[in-house]
Amino acid sequence: MNEVKRPKKPLIFYYTLVMVALALFNFLLVPWIAEQQIIEVDYGTFITMTENKEIDQVKVEDNQILFEGKDGKVYKTGLMNDPDLVNRLHDSGAQFGGEIVEETSPLLNILLTWVLPVVLFIALGQFMSKKLMELTVLKHQDFQMRRVSAKAFLTSVYDTVFPAMEGEHIRFIARIQEGRLCIEPDLMKTVCINLLDNARKAIDSDDGQVILSGKALEDGYEISVEDNGQGIPASELSKISDAFYMVDKAQARGRGGAGLGLALCKEIVEIHHSELKFRSRPGEGTCVRFVIKEAEDRDVC
Repeated sequence: MNEVKRPKKPLIFYYTLVMVALALFNFLLVPWIAEQQIIEVDYGTFITMTENKEIDQVKVEDNQILFEGKDGKVYKTGLMNDPDLVNRLHDSGAQFGGEIVEETSPLLNILLTWVLPVVLFIALGQFMSKKLMELTVLKHQDFQMRRVSAKAFLTSVYDTVFPAMEGEHIRFIARIQEGRLCIEPDLMKTVCINLLDNARKAIDSDDGQVILSGKALEDGYEISVEDNGQGIPASELSKISDAFYMVDKAQARGRGGAGLGLALCKEIVEIHHSELKFRSRPGEGTCVRFVIKEAEDRDVC
């Protein structure tokens, strides 16, 4: 029996925490940053700008005058007892009561409206994916490893995936040897189906082929999935099992990809004390394999 550490907080707790942080940022920090961009001038400078007709809009609020100059900048000055102020402003052509936009600098505006939200989204996505995988495994935290027939198990996987392959006219081949597997069948079936689905999505020609293989070894049993699809560049191989990472994002979105499949497979295979190994060449295809070792403790299976 494998014990998986239970997350200390439910997933919705972390999601709510991030949403609250974003709300506070938008309602408190962004207005404060915008406030710092307002230029404070003395009343004499304000009058001079009025006489030179350099003021576009004026707004009186909280014992201060907020005004926008013809140069597009926002200024503020203290409110003084000046009976002729309204007439002066009218004569200068200034508009009263308009909405004065407290603009940030272009660079800061890009950082606040584009860069920061994207960074937060990626960070949240990485965090959520980790919690998702923890919760997925948690559902099976009391799972029992079972000894099953490798041929029967992989034949069941083949039968499950065959309709999807046939629907896309992909030649689907099974080469399965007899053997015994010490696995949690539901989790391992998730791995095999994900690997086969990735192989299906990698096919980009009319002569597509996917091979599901099972091979008995002296110290275990090797399962592999091979395709003749588009392949993966060598520079990408070390990243493909990261959560939300997709080599071809456009194709993955178009064919139902989310970027979680291989990350989840990696976690499950590691629970079975194995690891995913990839071999791929662009334009030729990809092969992924892993070995289920014989259980040393016979009480496990």
